[in-house]
Amino acid sequence: MPGLKFTNASSGGVGYSAGGPAVTMVFNFDRLFVRANDIERKQLPFATARALTWTAKAAQADMRAAMGKVFDSPIGYTLRGVTIEPATKDRLRATVLLNGYAPGKLPVGAYLYPQVFGGKRAQKSFERALSKAGLLPAGWVTVPAAGAKLNAAGNITAGQIVQMLSDLKLQFDATANRSKRSLKRNKSYRKQRFFVPAKGSHLKPGVWIRDGKGGIKPMVLFVQQQTYAPRLDYFGIVRESATRNFPELWTKSFGQAMASARR
Repeated sequence: MPGLKFTNASSGGVGYSAGGPAVTMVFNFDRLFVRANDIERKQLPFATARALTWTAKAAQADMRAAMGKVFDSPIGYTLRGVTIEPATKDRLRATVLLNGYAPGKLPVGAYLYPQVFGGKRAQKSFERALSKAGLLPAGWVTVPAAGAKLNAAGNITAGQIVQMLSDLKLQFDATANRSKRSLKRNKSYRKQRFFVPAKGSHLKPGVWIRDGKGGIKPMVLFVQQQTYAPRLDYFGIVRESATRNFPELWTKSFGQAMASARR
């Protein structure tokens, strides 16, 4: 049986999406087609397309399992970012790619790019807002600090980020920013206020929060971006999984197609 052919894509290549890698698998059954009888020829495109799609789904599962080992408790958004483009009988190729996206969030392919290729991580959406406002220096990112509220995955909660952006008047929707009138209405607003220390302050650069009891603590600190070494062998994992699974899946798919074929 002819083997699979692979096409790796990244940074603008075929199958590339939002900064992430992609692996396309193609199966050429020309030699099988020449040797096949009429009934088999009719079943080959459908059987091959289905086998390629099954293989992509198996590689998707293997990739998500690998991410669970490489990263510390990856969130569902990250794992769901591993998607597939199924094959059809008219398009005998299937792709496994990182293209997860949700409004207001950084595309999965973009923030995992340095984990696959190495380099610096992309800024998160709230970091871009801080940079645009001139609060976060160019080439810097944030790390959670003592005042950060973290979810089970170790990320700052969306609610606290919204509060912080609102308090700093960085919300895209101006009506969502805290106003003097809203501060008077809502006592809880007065208890917790976010601020960025002025240049020359004895406080470390970052976003700080007043605890309502006269104390302050940092929510996030500003740090220079680090250069990451590749951690996730995306291409190798997908190719190994596909090479291992495709022969059996193709045989299964073709067998089912022939069993159901009209003679």
